[in-house]
Amino acid sequence: MTRPFAFLLPLLVSVPMVSPPIGLDEGDQDPVALAGVARVSQIEFAALRASGRLVVVDVRQRATWRKGHIPGALSVPLQSVEAEADALIAAAAGRRIVTYCSCSAEQTSARAVTILARHGAATAAALAGGFDAWVAAGGRPAGGLSRQ
Repeated sequence: MTRPFAFLLPLLVSVPMVSPPIGLDEGDQDPVALAGVARVSQIEFAALRASGRLVVVDVRQRATWRKGHIPGALSVPLQSVEAEADALIAAAAGRRIVTYCSCSAEQTSARAVTILARHGAATAAALAGGFDAWVAAGGRPAGGLSRQ
């Protein structure tokens, strides 16, 4: 029996393993651990925003943030979360920190939540569905992106 994709095996074997980005440890990469990270639904997020009881953190790259983001969101790319965690927590002043990204299962924002939790942000959570779900639910982005 032939293996239809056998020609890919040398490529897969030769892919170098990379270390997690600065600020992330192996546990932050574990999909099972990330699945256990607190999430905030779009409905709960809307209520928290309306009440002003949260700090919104966009953990995507700054170029992506400039193209469109949730109004009032702070741009703190994932690779900067570790260095900025204490300042973010202090700025939140007891308000809930909600991170978001554009990943299908909030992987990047969940990683940011694990970093923030290590620094003491016990109520930090990732936005379920992220930016794309927020836009699909009728959110009006700030920045260069406009709804169609």
